[in-house]
Amino acid sequence: MGLLWTVVALAAQEADQKIPSGGMEGPMLDYTWLFVRVCVALVLVISLVFVFIRFVLPRLKGFHRSSQSAIKILDRNTLEPRKSIYLIQVGGRHYLIGTADQSVSLIGELSKDEVEKAYP
Repeated sequence: MGLLWTVVALAAQEADQKIPSGGMEGPMLDYTWLFVRVCVALVLVISLVFVFIRFVLPRLKGFHRSSQSAIKILDRNTLEPRKSIYLIQVGGRHYLIGTADQSVSLIGELSKDEVEKAYP
């Protein structure tokens, strides 16, 4: 372990000698530029993530939901970790559907009046 610290100390001394100080101490100048480079890199990464989420992700297949779709999910309630119940609209009809790990079951069809009473 002592050998590692010796190598690190020697590398730091060489770096201090190679950087022209311009009236400033070498290590301070080195850390300042390092800080500036890290900040610029951080801003660049955050910008790229924003562009990806804002413009690329919505265009990927599976993430695009059209408002013109004939099937609309009106409500979803989770019953257990992998079991849910959905209220969907297909055309002008409303269905109650249950889902589990490997199955989808039609529970029943609701009238328009029943749906309007539950969701005014």
